[in-house]
Amino acid sequence: MKRLTTVILLLLLAGTLTTLTGQSLLTTQLATHLEQVSADDMVRINITLKERYDSQQLLRHAQTLRGEARRQYVVAALKDFSNLSQRGVVAQLNQQQRSQQVNKVTTYWIANVINCYATPAAIAQLADRHDIESIDYDEVRLLLDPAERKNAVAVEGVPGSREITWNVLKINADDVWALGFNGDGIIVSVIDTGVNYDHLDLQGNVWQSDEYPKHGYDFVNNDNDPKDDNGHGTHCAGTVAGNGASGSQTGVAPAATIMCLKVLDAGGSGNESGVWSAIQFSVEQGAHVMSLSLGWLHDWGPNRRVWRESFDNSLAAGIVASVAAGNEGDQQYSYPIPDNVRTPGDLPPPWLHPDQTLTGGVSGIICVGATTSSNQLSGFSGRGPVDWSSIAPFNDYPYQPEIGLIRPDLCAPGSNIKSLAYNSNTGYEDGWSGTSMATPANAGMIALMLQKNNLLSPEQISQISEETAQVMTPGKNNNTGSGRIDALAAVNGVPLPGPSYYAHSINDAAGNNNGIPEPGEAVLLTLAMANFSDAPASNVTVAITTQNPYITLTDSIEYFGDFALEDIIEIADAYAFEVANNIPGGEQITINVTAYSDDESWQSKFVITAHGVLLSAGGMTINDFAGNNNGNLDPGEVADLIIPVSNLGQIEAEESMAWLSTASPWITINS
Repeated sequence: MKRLTTVILLLLLAGTLTTLTGQSLLTTQLATHLEQVSADDMVRINITLKERYDSQQLLRHAQTLRGEARRQYVVAALKDFSNLSQRGVVAQLNQQQRSQQVNKVTTYWIANVINCYATPAAIAQLADRHDIESIDYDEVRLLLDPAERKNAVAVEGVPGSREITWNVLKINADDVWALGFNGDGIIVSVIDTGVNYDHLDLQGNVWQSDEYPKHGYDFVNNDNDPKDDNGHGTHCAGTVAGNGASGSQTGVAPAATIMCLKVLDAGGSGNESGVWSAIQFSVEQGAHVMSLSLGWLHDWGPNRRVWRESFDNSLAAGIVASVAAGNEGDQQYSYPIPDNVRTPGDLPPPWLHPDQTLTGGVSGIICVGATTSSNQLSGFSGRGPVDWSSIAPFNDYPYQPEIGLIRPDLCAPGSNIKSLAYNSNTGYEDGWSGTSMATPANAGMIALMLQKNNLLSPEQISQISEETAQVMTPGKNNNTGSGRIDALAAVNGVPLPGPSYYAHSINDAAGNNNGIPEPGEAVLLTLAMANFSDAPASNVTVAITTQNPYITLTDSIEYFGDFALEDIIEIADAYAFEVANNIPGGEQITINVTAYSDDESWQSKFVITAHGVLLSAGGMTINDFAGNNNGNLDPGEVADLIIPVSNLGQIEAEESMAWLSTASPWITINS
């Protein structure tokens, strides 16, 4: 039941207030650029809206789903949210388009942001809106380090030689192939300068789509041909999936599928919106892994909120990204800690290592540093920690006196790497060095892990990768992370799929018997488990747990017995719990499910939504009829503050009370 109540409170505004103008929405980079352009110039901007989807809630919901169902759920939820949230801004942009002040409007749902070209006058009008957080200059930046290829040497292929490059051997990827895992069926999007998809070593390994016949998309030229005109992207793609057809086995996962996404031009330059477009494309089109050998220096003022929001949402969709730490590790005189690691390599991982004692939020990236053939840290490899304490709404991982966020997570071979040439369909280039070369090796390893168990979550991938890495320095640290990746150890650490959550139902006959947990009820839980793996499971017991403070489990363990292949076993009223009297309406109750037999265990989870009261105040109206009656709080005025209070819950709220308080020295609450 929803009921709207209006609360009227009398406020006195005293003293002098400094009013923020719309210009405060403009970033320093944009404000500086606008001083250098004419009134008729079109400036490419990113408009970040204030509203953002609750990423924690989205993740809790999504974690109850598997694979394609999880991805589709998240994409639909984000699209619905952004369409509603952006409606007002889009309407204004459409109006400005008609007057030729704005063009090329692109809306995003992977984060709540809009990209367009606009005149200075149109930007000034947008800056007066109250639903916009910031407006930034979407500047083209040189992202690729020329030093990565300074020692590059073209090498002709020798068909039949079947060389396996040293970096692939170093991480024991060839031993994983011997187990039968080569990345088959796993899609890795390479977000870079494009890919030479005609290279012989990628034949049969590029993404196929009727809608995108050239195996991906070019976000630089806005067409569907992401052919590489630089070389960086092809080199990276070859480290993921080069199959050795021309003579050299360069790919960690030689049967993985490459989704070719071009976001950097022939010179290695690009803008933030292009990469956000590629992330969004990867999520929507079904990539399992993303590989990003690029990043923004903090000095450039990247929109770190949008980067983190994007990878929070890709995490919810069940997709993990391998991201370069950057090559400024030996340039700390110019790029000091905590600003040495580039964005988005500075984002948190899906799983927090125990040595990350300062905890905070998670996201969907694994940050990768670089090592040499002698298993030493490459001198250029970016160093952590990083600091998020000033980036709202996250404001976590403060540095000094705290430890910040440890970066990188892992290292991989990245010095003197051989891979595919972009300007020859049978050639290679040797001698490339950078975290750009390490990043796709990690992406390839993830593809091997996912082939063994395609139900692995990003959290599991992150944890297994770090816990099985070859230790270079004890503990997780800001040089090498948890160590150098070991593909064989990681794949051996991947559990095969087993019995997991399938369905549930609620028996609240002792309460109102409506099948929904409500305040004060004692509930019985029926649980169905399914075994969709490739092996039977015997003597399975299933335990449930929850960290929800409003739920008390009173019966949490049940024996399910033996599961044959494709078996679904349901046990009625198997578990029991009690609901607190003060549980909020719409509270999401995450139930963790652990199925275990004699020597194996399998994790899954699901979410139950409770009914209750949920009061929410918002939509304030200011009645300053005793002042200048302009609907604002101005100095010296006495005003009525009218605040509608809604019950967004599902049951009636009785004897409700509301209080108003403020810490502002400029406001006196009279009643």
